[in-house]
Amino acid sequence: LERERRRDRGMRQGFVSGERADVIRIVNNLKLPEEVQAKVTPVLDSYEVELDTALTRRTEITERLMNQMGGQGWRGMMEAGNNPELQKGIEEGREAAMRVRDVNRRFARQIMGELPEEFAGKFDAEFKRESFPDVYREATVLRQMTAVTGFSDITPEQKTQIADLRAQFEREYSPMADKLAAMCIALRCVGGMAPERAPSASVVFLRGLFCSY
Repeated sequence: LERERRRDRGMRQGFVSGERADVIRIVNNLKLPEEVQAKVTPVLDSYEVELDTALTRRTEITERLMNQMGGQGWRGMMEAGNNPELQKGIEEGREAAMRVRDVNRRFARQIMGELPEEFAGKFDAEFKRESFPDVYREATVLRQMTAVTGFSDITPEQKTQIADLRAQFEREYSPMADKLAAMCIALRCVGGMAPERAPSASVVFLRGLFCSY
């Protein structure tokens, strides 16, 4: 129970892309059949233990760093370049964040290997969305298609046409989204968001501290 609390609290505090992608929550949301759930449970148990260790370490480093800054928050982070001791703590924090991300990614791959194809695709899609929310969020055009199909005067033929267009869009957009995620990694985006959409202080902080993808 304590691990669950720490996971729930700690996963909301991540900044590195993939750091907040909770593998256990994603699997639970799949509502797997009992026989499939039985196969992934040992993997999830190991994940919970390793993740708890990584989160605990990250929390310890973050709290120590905050104490070193004397409650100055973002201002202290932005002025850390003049303080070698703070720079060391910042580097430790960045590495701790990367360890959390790496645990998530490693166990996500293990889970993918245990899931049947129909669930593996859903898991992969959700893990990507949680890792890069700005990239994999539902496109505006898809929301518009959903709205149109709800119109009372739309014909069955039109619904079929829209469904075909939606399927085509999703097929063609998926590889493009993967390329955008790769670009996001290369550009060191904040938490899966494009830099221009993130708060400026966060950009300064994360590019210097936690932006190793």
